Amino acid sequence: MACSFKPDGLAKYFVKKDSNGIKSPTGTKFAHFTNPIQSFSIKNCHLIAALSSIAWVNKAFFPDKGNVNVYNLNFYDGVSIPVSINSNLFADGTIPCGATSNNWDTVDHESWPALWEKAFAKFCMYKILKNAQGQPYYSLAQLANSAIDPVYSLLPKGSHWGGNPVTVMKWILNKSALYYAPRDASFTYGASTYTSFYDLIKKGFCKTPAIPAGCNGAKTLAYTGAWTYLNNAAANEHSENTVTYDTTALVADHCYSLLGIFEENAKRYIVLRNPYGKYDPTHLPIGTGPWKYKEGASTLNFSFTPNDGIFALDESTFKDYFEMFGVVY
Repeated sequence: MACSFKPDGLAKYFVKKDSNGIKSPTGTKFAHFTNPIQSFSIKNCHLIAALSSIAWVNKAFFPDKGNVNVYNLNFYDGVSIPVSINSNLFADGTIPCGATSNNWDTVDHESWPALWEKAFAKFCMYKILKNAQGQPYYSLAQLANSAIDPVYSLLPKGSHWGGNPVTVMKWILNKSALYYAPRDASFTYGASTYTSFYDLIKKGFCKTPAIPAGCNGAKTLAYTGAWTYLNNAAANEHSENTVTYDTTALVADHCYSLLGIFEENAKRYIVLRNPYGKYDPTHLPIGTGPWKYKEGASTLNFSFTPNDGIFALDESTFKDYFEMFGVVY
């Protein structure tokens, strides 16, 4: 299928050659976790949530690679799998390169989420997608050929994009992964076992046995993500309460970045980010904040701005609505 420039509302972003390459946020040195935004045209919340989770924990992981014609990015599946892409941000038929950035409309036209999406699409066409002969759709030689662009129309399902953000992060970071269900009876992480998923996240992922003075929560220091059930029926098979997903705010069969824990008025919450970069739940119990957590020697005050996609979900609601969560380590 031929690739061509699609002159639509994103024309300033989907330029034939972005003038700044993989660009970090304006006026800063590193990528920011709120930058990656998922489009509605490509079902890869797994990747966008993973990119956000990585930037949340280690914003230096995505450096500014500058204005070059070819980008070389590595994924891992037991061994290093180099993927080479050109700098064109293109449209595959009627499907545009989906990922954008909160900074795409600045003078920098920040492009790193779209370029990572492009590289990961090629990797998925090697790792997951099979051709008519049952072989990987792309060979290793094709992955290394930057002139070969991924065909997004051949990746229509979420399962074609890795299935969940933890698996995606494992492939990006070359780490091992652990997966948990919130309804499990116990949770082992490292040398410790926890009796609740909240304690696992708080004491294990956030490394915060007790919330510091002046704070009301903690951020994850490990790379984590979470995802919902396929639909209402699947959730209600396991949940203690009736589950009704919203088509936008808290979506079925959708992935989220897991950012930390928040405690307010004797209630406990899990802090999440929707990869769409918007849509906070309106029909479920959420915390109002501000969220105060310590990062290094500083206490950071972070408000849950309505409809920015970052919200604190009551722990019992998280248990009902989320099928799984996990960590790479």
